[in-house]
Amino acid sequence: MKTPSLLFLLTLLAYSAFSQTNIPDTINAEPVTELQTVQTPLNTLITALMVNNASYWSKTVIYRSTDNGATWDSVFSYGSGGGFNATPDPVLTVDDAGIVYMTAMRHLPLGGGFTAHLWMWRSTDDGLTWSLASTPYTGNAFADYPSLTSAENGLVYLSYTHYDPDTSYVRFTSSTDAGSTWANVSTFGTLPNSGWNAVGSDLGWGHNGKLFLSYGDYNYNVVYYTSSNDSGATWAPVQNTPVASGAMFLITKIVSSNNYSHLGIIAHRPHAVTDIYYVTSLDEGNSWQYQTISNNSAYCEGVIDAAGTVHLVYNESLGTPRLCYKYSGDEGQTFSSTLTLLPWTSVSLTAGEYQSLLIGNDGLLHVTYVDWNEAGTAKHLVFAPMVTDIYLTDPSTHAPRIFPNPAHDVLSFRSDETIAGGRYDLIDISGKTITGGTVTLPLTTVDISSLDAGTYLLHVSTGNVTWVQKVVKN
Repeated sequence: MKTPSLLFLLTLLAYSAFSQTNIPDTINAEPVTELQTVQTPLNTLITALMVNNASYWSKTVIYRSTDNGATWDSVFSYGSGGGFNATPDPVLTVDDAGIVYMTAMRHLPLGGGFTAHLWMWRSTDDGLTWSLASTPYTGNAFADYPSLTSAENGLVYLSYTHYDPDTSYVRFTSSTDAGSTWANVSTFGTLPNSGWNAVGSDLGWGHNGKLFLSYGDYNYNVVYYTSSNDSGATWAPVQNTPVASGAMFLITKIVSSNNYSHLGIIAHRPHAVTDIYYVTSLDEGNSWQYQTISNNSAYCEGVIDAAGTVHLVYNESLGTPRLCYKYSGDEGQTFSSTLTLLPWTSVSLTAGEYQSLLIGNDGLLHVTYVDWNEAGTAKHLVFAPMVTDIYLTDPSTHAPRIFPNPAHDVLSFRSDETIAGGRYDLIDISGKTITGGTVTLPLTTVDISSLDAGTYLLHVSTGNVTWVQKVVKN
């Protein structure tokens, strides 16, 4: 193990003290481009945000919530300055012992171009305080789009795209001491071509503890994939599978589960409203097929639940911009029709690369997203997609309790003080708002006698969290 330099130790101490920056107690209200959320074994939600100023110089801000996203506290801020311009692409992971890790890029100006390092921070107290653990990459190239995952106590895995002036490739490295040192560096290439090639790598755990890695190509309409049965010590030969003709420059996101042999790779172009593809394997990555999930879309995320159902959320700009949801009950071979979770006023044409979808410890789907109704602020949404009442999943949630459901003439829902002063909206499955108003405690009633029979969504919002529940009118 290398002995840390004095400069590194002084930097660590300085930034550890800086980590307790005081920011108002809500998810960030400034424009956000990208974010990621994890949940710890103690049920704390932690989100890392890429926040931009008018010059597109970003800072990283971390918030935590101990009440399933109802309220948030700022615990860390890492901004530009001191010889670097921005800290984009913050990503998080949490290991089985509850240690939380965050890696972000660190842009340095260099002779008209840029160098980008990777810095890692960690928290050993459930995300409350943060300290600098290491700098996994500090060379003269550009390290982009990091991906983090973890396993048991202190085991952390990192991949990123490494840009040299005349080529790009993917690097993987791992740490066995909670991110303090890094080893087992592996390099992955692409089909032969000149210039930059690899882009957008991601990591994910598959069936029986197999580690998967995927990435895209600047020049070819393919998605690359490889796997490791020994946590990245050795890797299978890199394979590729085609997607639609002309679908080049695709970042990737692995959708996988330790409990199932089926997995998927989401692929779409970054920083643009574009086509989204879902590349599916039913046999642990041996064979693949793809389908188009949506056109003119961005920010797609996916997760597999305990029953093997695949869930996707994404932004779409077809007619009315909206935050969309689809699910698959047949291992990702086909997906449901689109359900509108939220209607937007706009979708940014410079959309980022990712937001966040996870299955919480409460069994509900949690979406931390960029809200285009409010100029790109960060919000949190909770819903139970496969049932009509969140209470059927978790009776302890702060979500309003609907009754009766199905309903005929009057829909009622009971709320606790968490939702005091909140707003409700009833929308149809296309995203059109039917009615809305202010939540009254402890009981709110809504006249639905004039509505057509069918399925609707009840949105109840307060602060920066929204609960979404299905309502059936009979």
